Amino acid sequence: MRFVHKDVQILNRSVRIIIDRQKDSFYIYDPDTALFAELKEQVGKDILNEKFTSSVEEVLITFLTLEEKNKKMSLNLTTDASSILAISLGTRTDCNMSCTYCYNNNHFEKNGRKDIFQMDHHIAMNVIESALCLLHDNDVLSVQFIGGEPLLDFESVKKIIIETEARALSINRSVRFSINTNGTLLDKKKAVFLNEHKVSIYISIDGSKEQHDKHRIFKDGSGSYMLIARKLKEFLETYDGTVRTCRITASSKNFDFIEAVKSCIELGFNNIATGIPFSNILQSVEMEEGETIVNELLIGIKKLRQYCIEQYKMGAAFRLGIFHNTMFHLYAYRPQMITCGAIRRYVAVSPNGEIVPCHRYLGTTDKTKIIGNIDNIGTSNPLNIEQRNSFIMDQGFDDFGDVECSKCWVKRLCGGMCYEVGEEMKDNDQLKHLICKFKKGLIAEVMEMYVEIQEIPELFNYVMTMNSNLRSDETAQNSFAEKMRRLK
Repeated sequence: MRFVHKDVQILNRSVRIIIDRQKDSFYIYDPDTALFAELKEQVGKDILNEKFTSSVEEVLITFLTLEEKNKKMSLNLTTDASSILAISLGTRTDCNMSCTYCYNNNHFEKNGRKDIFQMDHHIAMNVIESALCLLHDNDVLSVQFIGGEPLLDFESVKKIIIETEARALSINRSVRFSINTNGTLLDKKKAVFLNEHKVSIYISIDGSKEQHDKHRIFKDGSGSYMLIARKLKEFLETYDGTVRTCRITASSKNFDFIEAVKSCIELGFNNIATGIPFSNILQSVEMEEGETIVNELLIGIKKLRQYCIEQYKMGAAFRLGIFHNTMFHLYAYRPQMITCGAIRRYVAVSPNGEIVPCHRYLGTTDKTKIIGNIDNIGTSNPLNIEQRNSFIMDQGFDDFGDVECSKCWVKRLCGGMCYEVGEEMKDNDQLKHLICKFKKGLIAEVMEMYVEIQEIPELFNYVMTMNSNLRSDETAQNSFAEKMRRLK
């Protein structure tokens, strides 16, 4: 085993030391500040032996300074968040597919909300207008179309985009758009419009045909992979978006992450997000079996990490959110002070105009989770910071989603439990334990990956600027690949 992780105490402070036995090097991670740094060998050994030397004191002073900065960041989370920067419009609840793990349709059906079907145009424009009015000069509003399947009524989507662009231009504000889709309704005609208005596309696809067709099925039970692959090929011949994003849902206990990523890259994607529906995978299992499932998932993650490093060394340009998001926090020193931006910077809107903290609450019947209704705004703006702050405090959105999270060593990289998921499993300690075990294991893998790519400066710079690399031309990527071959 190349890497060893040890938790030690510096005075009353708990830190994690990562030892790279192959290079005889030491790294320190401080859970309270999210500082990750390489240590001089002797300092690393002193900390491991809990010796309080002058060099160790300097490290501790650095931590304390950053901790004060973090406290100020935390205090400013609400007072500085007057703008809403992202809106998810739940334009439809219906879909032409019947995916087995779909939380959105299941949420509406579970709560008996089949009456909510399609968002009226004036509701969409009301919420966008309310958000545009709150923007500061340099802010950009992101409008995301979700469902159901938003492309079932593309004409409505087009109308919202065209009118929003005109309104934003008239008041000197900036806006961008994205669409979450299952990909079955893509075509060249849509690609032309999306190009013209610079709309990003996020397509749900679970990797290979075998992986995808297990869960992403039509209402008659047939698989959707072949249709999506054909539609996507035609679509990408016209669509010129340089960052092509898909989302993989790892929905089985022995999911092959490498197979899924390879398949998505072959389909033309270069930005890959991954979600794991733990409540489905770990449902009705005993603790021992649950531990085994999590361990197998983490083995898959380790193999994926090794695959990615090898691919990057050959000049491949693709971004994996499951790794890159955390690496960027380490690289840019951006500790997560809260679980997510729900309410502070982001809201979702149901077809009937109900404003909720995020897309996972769409269709809820819990009135305490509904901030207001954009269809009946009266004289006040329900997106105003005062109303959102009141909701944040009343609903406990002002801290980590769980008390245990505030004491955890990964809290500033994980951000705590998703609020909605945390509520779902607040009485299920086993599921909570297993999810946290996976997240801790994943972050440990990311830290090791971060150390490995730092060994080669050219590789480190390439990977940590991956967002721009996705937009670079093939010549630049081939040049990097050739440089890596020479270094070998």
